[in-house]
Amino acid sequence: MSIYDLFEENVDEADGFILEVQDGDTSVEFKLARAGSQNKKYVTRLQALMKPYKYQIDRGTMKEDVAEAIMAQVIAETIILGWNGVTDRDGEEMEYTPELAKQLLLDLPALRNLIMEESQNVANFLREKREEREGN
Repeated sequence: MSIYDLFEENVDEADGFILEVQDGDTSVEFKLARAGSQNKKYVTRLQALMKPYKYQIDRGTMKEDVAEAIMAQVIAETIILGWNGVTDRDGEEMEYTPELAKQLLLDLPALRNLIMEESQNVANFLREKREEREGN
């Protein structure tokens, strides 16, 4: 087995991977793209939204709620590619839109953290691991 077999990434951002979150009978799936420099849409969008706050960022004075809103927007627009089984508080199915995703990420910081963690986990994007999950 070569080093390429171990570490070659599937870099097609459109493919993403499915993150399944399950608790008892409840199961939701998020289709996620990679976060970080490998995802050009992510980098470009993050830079564009942070640019007006450069002065505050450089001085460490950017308000936490502003930073959280920007990250939620970037994740919703460039990391979450879709979802299945996501329902609102009344149990009604929620169709994926970036706007709904952003609000969900702001309402549920633990979900936002999980999605960022999994979208930055290189193991989710290694070709060999993806093929194992997909049964190839």
